Amino acid sequence: MSFVCAHSGCGWHNATSEEIHKDACKRACIAAMGALRAGASAERAVEAAICMLEDDVSTNAGRGSCLNEQGEVECDAAIMCSEGRQFASVFAVSGVRNPISLAVTLLEHQRLGLRSGGREPAMSLAGSGARKYAEQHGLTIVDSTFFITERTRAAFQEHSRIVAADEARAKRARPESDASEKEATEGESPEYEAEAADDASTLRETLLDTVGVICMTADGRVAVGASSGGVALKSPGRVGQVPHFGTGVWVETSQDSVCACCTTGTGEQLIQTRLASTLPSRLLQSKSGLAVTLDNIVRDSFMESAFLRAEATRICGGLVLLGSRRDETTRRYSLELAAFHSGKSMAFASMHSEDVNPKARMLLNGRDAVGRCICVEITSIL
Repeated sequence: MSFVCAHSGCGWHNATSEEIHKDACKRACIAAMGALRAGASAERAVEAAICMLEDDVSTNAGRGSCLNEQGEVECDAAIMCSEGRQFASVFAVSGVRNPISLAVTLLEHQRLGLRSGGREPAMSLAGSGARKYAEQHGLTIVDSTFFITERTRAAFQEHSRIVAADEARAKRARPESDASEKEATEGESPEYEAEAADDASTLRETLLDTVGVICMTADGRVAVGASSGGVALKSPGRVGQVPHFGTGVWVETSQDSVCACCTTGTGEQLIQTRLASTLPSRLLQSKSGLAVTLDNIVRDSFMESAFLRAEATRICGGLVLLGSRRDETTRRYSLELAAFHSGKSMAFASMHSEDVNPKARMLLNGRDAVGRCICVEITSIL
């Protein structure tokens, strides 16, 4: 039995965007399952699904990604497979229509062995070097305007206004502000505070995050991938957790089990805690149930991590696929899928080879729990 699952990032969804994102995840699963049924490898099935999500303007990956401070799109993507534990990624690349395809190309080129002159093949590429590599190997290159939509342009303008207003408030509040500035702000502190709170809410509730996909072939080979446009108004060149080894995607195997994870959330926090690689490693060693073990790992390794003591809000999420071999003579697995996050909401979908249609869900967290508690949903697969 083959299997695929996909998420479109944890964030803040309203009633309209909830259905849009659930539908996007379902279409990603259909694309991946179609590739698997046609005999594609696990990594090519992941690529098919993530290309679907990158081309969907509702997600923060590929076209429709957040704009940086300069009004440009820079994307990260990564792929990892169980066979040989190979990994490839791209950092802050612009102009490549589907960054995940470039990551998969790098992965396949690693399998060819040393390059001419005994040079190591690249595992990761960044920026203009990544774009040039894509051009050299026939990937689709597009103009930078391709990635910008009406929605992201409007969001960029609103986010820029919020940042400018916040900087102006901070300037007026400084002791060295001149008398005229102080007189202009005197007696208006409550309004300033309300305005700042409204702006922060507006900015936060427009943010969505990394997309991720996990695929398993009928013979038990697993691949996991992710793609992201990063955060709104990020500094040019900023990268999140996705392309770093061990922080965005991970797959690990033991003698009779396999576990894969793709993460979403605050990139800097996920880099510091290495949650993506910690989860599979510890889950494969655990004798407890998936739900209990996952909750304990996320709490210990992320929510209560010493690295995040200064962080008031801690956002993580993702999908975890845990497979246990049914017997020693076959490569058939009993599967469990865990969806989790500490944000407000996360859309995800899954499909196995015996399904006619994917099943999609929106996993919701309590408003007061955002950044403080995780919600988890476990599904047992045939």
